Formats: sequence, C-alpha cells, structure tokens
Amino acid sequence: MDPVASDSPGEFTDLISLIHLRKNFGETVVLDDISLSVGQGEVLALIGPSGSGKSTLLRCINLLEVPDSGTLMLEGERVRYDFKGSSWRAARELTRLRASVGMVFQNFNLWPHKTVLENITEAPIRVRRTRPAVAREHASELLEMIGLPEKRDSFPRQLSGGQQQRVAIARALAMEPKLMLFDEVTSALDPELVGEVLDIMGELARSGMTMIVVTHEMGFARHVSHRTAFLYNGRIEEIGPSPDVLGSPENAHTQQFLNRVLHHQ
Repeated sequence: MDPVASDSPGEFTDLISLIHLRKNFGETVVLDDISLSVGQGEVLALIGPSGSGKSTLLRCINLLEVPDSGTLMLEGERVRYDFKGSSWRAARELTRLRASVGMVFQNFNLWPHKTVLENITEAPIRVRRTRPAVAREHASELLEMIGLPEKRDSFPRQLSGGQQQRVAIARALAMEPKLMLFDEVTSALDPELVGEVLDIMGELARSGMTMIVVTHEMGFARHVSHRTAFLYNGRIEEIGPSPDVLGSPENAHTQQFLNRVLHHQ
C-alpha cells in the first residue's frame, strides 16, 4: 500500500488538509513532512507506537502546538498561524479554528468546580455568545445522547472515569464543531469503562461527524474508521482503508506494531 496521504476517499469532500506539515521540539523532529486530508463525514484512525507523533499531530491541527512549517487548510481556506506581532489577528484566527474543531483529551480536563451542565455550557455562552437558555437546552439534549441526563447537576468528582469522558465529549460537541479530534480518550479508563465511551464515538461516526481518532483500540479502528494511518518516527508510513491496513499491512513497521498490540489485547 503506497502511503500517499494527501487524498481522502472519493466519496468525501475534504474538510481538513495538512500539507508538508513539520514540527520540531528543539533538535527532535516530531512531525516530518506530513501531508494528509480528511473528508467531510470521514473517520480516520491514527495508530503507531508511543512517540511517533500522533498526539502532536492532533495538537497541531487545533494549534495547541504551532507547526514550524507547512499549510493547514480548513474547508478550503488556509488557517494562518504564522502572524508576526499581530496578536489580535492571531487570536481571531485561533477562535475561528477552535469553533470548528473540537478536541477530547485522555484525561478529561473537566472543570472540577463546575457542574456537568456548567462544563458543557461554558464555551458556547462565552465563545459563541449563545444565550444561556439555548445553551442549557442544547446541553440537556447532549446529556440525553450520552446517557447521563440525571448527572446534569453533579460535579466531575462524583462521576466515574467513563462518565467524565462522556461529559468531555458532550462539552466538545456543544460548540457544534465540524471536526472532532480524539486523543487516546480511553487509555486512562478502567477496562470495563472503555466500551461506554467507544459506543458514543461509534454513534457520532454513524451520525456523519468527521473524526480523527488516535487510538490503540484496533477493534474500533477496524469497524468504525474509514481509513487508518500508521505513524512511525513522525512520518505516515502506511495509510489506506482500515480493513487493509489492519488486516494485511504492507509496511514492516506496521506489521510489527500490530503484532505487538494485538498480542496484548
């Protein structure tokens, strides 16, 4: 399988595109000439060993990390990140990007002093200027979707890890993003709680949400993602339809990685 990563499958219209993206931390090359497009409604799984650049790639997409070079395109428009001495332009561009790209992290990152409902409504009210009553109504719908309507007035410490992660997903969805990024969102959970989070993500995928998912859950990657990309030392070494990459990988590093991961699952 030729790892040409710049084209999403024909049935999808490109939503996000990375072109020759590079990122260094000091002398260490973390992302090395990444070109990748993800189409509207597509689910892309990112797999690879620890330190391969998967999380950094997600963080560059929503500019939690600023790339050193390369181009980021959202719906055909270039996302600027190289402003010099123009903080207000950078802030405006960052706000535009973050309104379109939601991200869910490994460790939930909920505000501990706010209730579940307040966690979900905070960003829409403050960033999107949504009226509080409208934000609360939408939050209630999201809590129904994730199966936690009775937890609206609870605090994060009163929830299980799986419940907290489901609330974190609802919080990201409250901004009505066009793209959702998931960074190893089940890796901090007890094994019996993983399924409830993956079920929510599967429902999102079936609803047509565009998603990029860093995961070690190969079953999820195989059955939910349209394509899988294997990263190794900051490069995409193999990419293609998930059944092909996960079932009959052609790259030696992909084969070795899958053998190790599947042996421990």
